[in-house]
Amino acid sequence: MRLNIFAVIGSKSESGSWTSKVVSTSHNGENKDAAAQVIAAHPGEHECMLDNRIIGAIAVTRGMCMFMC
Repeated sequence: MRLNIFAVIGSKSESGSWTSKVVSTSHNGENKDAAAQVIAAHPGEHECMLDNRIIGAIAVTRGMCMFMC
């Protein structure tokens, strides 16, 4: 099973309808910017990203927390 988790802001209009806006990007090795950040943080450690995963095992490159108002 493959999950992608994004941060989303939901807003309710005066008419009662809802809209949503994604406010994050994928935090995994398939996101080239996320992978580049991991590689830049580990110069000379070519094995830090293998098969789009950190050390070939961990899929996420950073975590997010849940915030509730």
